[in-house]
Amino acid sequence: MDEEAESFFGRTCRLRPRDLAASRERLDAFVAEQVRDGRRCALVTSGGTSVPLEINTVRFVDNFSTGTRGAVCTEELLGSGYAVVLLYRLGSAVPFLSGLYAELRQDPVELLKGLGAGAQLVAPPLELQCGPGSLTAASGHVPQPLHLLALPFTTIFEYLFLLRESCQSLERAGRGALLLLAAAVSDFYLPEEDMAVEKIQSRAADGLHIHLRNVPKLLGAVRSWAPDALLVSFKLETNANILDAKAAGAICKYGVDAVCANLLHSYREWVNLLQRDPHSSRIELPTQDVTGAEKEPLVVRGLLCERIEKGQCDASTDRPLARAVVRLHEAHVSRASSEHASKRLRTDT
Repeated sequence: MDEEAESFFGRTCRLRPRDLAASRERLDAFVAEQVRDGRRCALVTSGGTSVPLEINTVRFVDNFSTGTRGAVCTEELLGSGYAVVLLYRLGSAVPFLSGLYAELRQDPVELLKGLGAGAQLVAPPLELQCGPGSLTAASGHVPQPLHLLALPFTTIFEYLFLLRESCQSLERAGRGALLLLAAAVSDFYLPEEDMAVEKIQSRAADGLHIHLRNVPKLLGAVRSWAPDALLVSFKLETNANILDAKAAGAICKYGVDAVCANLLHSYREWVNLLQRDPHSSRIELPTQDVTGAEKEPLVVRGLLCERIEKGQCDASTDRPLARAVVRLHEAHVSRASSEHASKRLRTDT
């Protein structure tokens, strides 16, 4: 792990997740059971991370992520026979209930009217559990037994600690592990040592000046925590001219296997699934720094791009994207089997 990431974990004390050791025990037991049963395992991260401004948090910085993509991808993976560890933002969409969640956000009064007199709206559990019969869905088919372990987070601190524990636990699944990092992770944060302990008083100064620092990039650390897993990350931009270059940078710098790249204004309509071109010797990146204001497309060579668009029966690209990622993982596992067979053949001869 690089020094920046190590410093982040070492210097964060009061804002670590509660019962982190207990969460790790649950993760280890869950993954061990799936590996023993020969089941492939996926980690899906979902929703946005908040950035607290005080230790006893009243104010925070947040983003718009609702967690729908992660929830729907989890549904598809469960339906494809995976066991899933879901790191989800508390209060965001959850699998098999994302449609109800969207209705509640958009027009809750109209939803209540549609229920009719005497109807009861049953809220989903705060924390989903693995095992049969543990999730009652408002719509959709829930596979039984439900091989799902869901761990909630709210802040950037909770997310990164749980991400580390989850990846390290999934290491035992080897190439049978898939890491789909769909969470909208904050780029900037306030380190714990720079925070006020109590609520910042509104009239203590003329306005509020905060120096947010860069959140450490942990994709490289993820690669070391679960080195044999298929690692898929996401890249959202607002400028189409830099999208491929930013995605290629994650592949080259952090060892990501594939990047789901999309634009803010069309992320429900299409997404590009980018990976190294096996027929190219290397990925060629632009020589200039990426500012985000580029007027012309930055040329990138050495990438394979699969354009995924939503189908007529799809509300978004989430389901076809999840199916494409499953195909990538199948190829990832098959390559490992072929390499192992070839190695044994060489040894025997």
